[in-house]
Amino acid sequence: ILFGVGGTIGPNGTLATGERMRLDPLGRLALGLPTPLSAVHIRRDEGLASGEHSWISLERNGSNLYSSDPSFGIGYRSDGTNPSRVWMGAGNGFPLDFRVTNATQAMTISGTGNVGINNPNPQGTLDVRGGQSSATDGLPIVLSAQGGASTKNGGNIILNSGPNGAGGSNGAIIFATGGVLNSAGTGMAVGERMRIDAAGRLALGNSSPVCAFHLRNDDGVASGEHSWVNYERNGIGNGTDPVIGFGYRGDGSTNPTRVWMGAGNGFPLDFRVSGAQQAMSISGSGNVGINNPNPGERLDIDGNIKATGSITVASVVTKSWSVTPDYVFEKDYRLASLDDVEKFVDVHKHLPEVPSAKDLAKTGMNLAEMNVVLLKKVEELTLYSIEERKRNQALERRLDRLEQVAAHSDR
Repeated sequence: ILFGVGGTIGPNGTLATGERMRLDPLGRLALGLPTPLSAVHIRRDEGLASGEHSWISLERNGSNLYSSDPSFGIGYRSDGTNPSRVWMGAGNGFPLDFRVTNATQAMTISGTGNVGINNPNPQGTLDVRGGQSSATDGLPIVLSAQGGASTKNGGNIILNSGPNGAGGSNGAIIFATGGVLNSAGTGMAVGERMRIDAAGRLALGNSSPVCAFHLRNDDGVASGEHSWVNYERNGIGNGTDPVIGFGYRGDGSTNPTRVWMGAGNGFPLDFRVSGAQQAMSISGSGNVGINNPNPGERLDIDGNIKATGSITVASVVTKSWSVTPDYVFEKDYRLASLDDVEKFVDVHKHLPEVPSAKDLAKTGMNLAEMNVVLLKKVEELTLYSIEERKRNQALERRLDRLEQVAAHSDR
C-alpha cells in the first residue's frame, strides 16, 4: 500500500514520484524510503545545517504552542558539516521515563538533566535507588567492570568529583547508609559513613578529615576495650591468625583512660624501619626487644644505650665479661709492691689500670669494664691483706718467743 503526495503513476502501477509512505507485504511501515527493514523505518535527511534535526516528534497538543504540554522527539545534531550525534528526549522540561512493566520506571531523566535509576525523582546528576517500592526490600546496586571473558582483564571503576578543567575546586565523594540528603542537595543530613574529601583525605565517622586517614568512632566509656580499627587475616575469633587493633579503654564511668594498639592471638608485634628490619618487637608474652626480634626478658636490648638522666634498677646482671680477674690468684701472678703503687698514685693521682677522672669525664664509664677493674683491685687488696696477715702472724710468733725468753731470764 503506497501513499504519495503530488505523485505520478508509473507504467507498472507504482508511484514513479511523490511516494511518502508505504506498508509493505510484511506489514512493515516505511516513511521516506521504499524498502523498510523493520516494523517502522523512517528516513529523513534535513541537511547538515548546524543544530538539531528531528526524525520524529510526538506531542499532546502542540509542543510549540503550549509550553506546558509534554512532547517527545528523536533526531540528530549536525555541526554544520557532518552529523555529530543522535538524540532522543522529552520537551518542555518534562522528565523522560524508561519503563519496564506498566508504570515502573527503570530509568528517568529529569527535566533538569538528572538521571535516576529505579528512582523517578533523581536529586543528583546520577541518583540510583535499590528498592522497587515502599513495600519491598532494597535490591543490590552492582557496578562491574569485569572482562568480557575469563582471559580478559577487568576495567577500572572511576568515581571522580574533580572539576572539568583548571580553575575549579574538587568536591567530595560521600558514602552513606540509611541517609537523607540535606536541603541543599550537596551532602547528607544524616547517615554519612565515609567520605573522600576534596584533598583526597579519607574520613570514617566524620565529615572533616584533618589527615590522610581520619577515623572517628565513639563506642562510649563502658568499662573495657573499644576498637577503632582491626586488621585481621582470616577471623579474629579463630585464635590462630594474626590480627592488630587500635582503640581505647573505658573506665566504665565518664572518661576513656588510655589509648592502645596491639597484636592478638599471641603474635609478636614488630616496629620496623626499612624492609623486614625490626627496630623494636613486643613478644606475645609482653617482652620488649630493641634491635632484638625475640626478646627473652621484659626489656631485651641488642646494642648500646644512651641516657641523659638517671636509671633506677633493682639489680644489674651483665654477661659481657670476656675475662674475669681470677688470674690474680694464680701462683705466677706478679703483684705490684705497695711501694710501686704508692709511687704511681703520687704521680698520676689514681690507681693503676683505673681510668682517671679526666678520662671518665671525656669518654664516660663502662660499668661492666669498671666492675672488672674494681674486682681485680679488690682481689689484689685481698692478696695484700693476706701478706700483711702473714707478716703480722710472724711478728706475733717472734714476740711470743721474746716474751718467753724474758720470762726465763726473770727467774
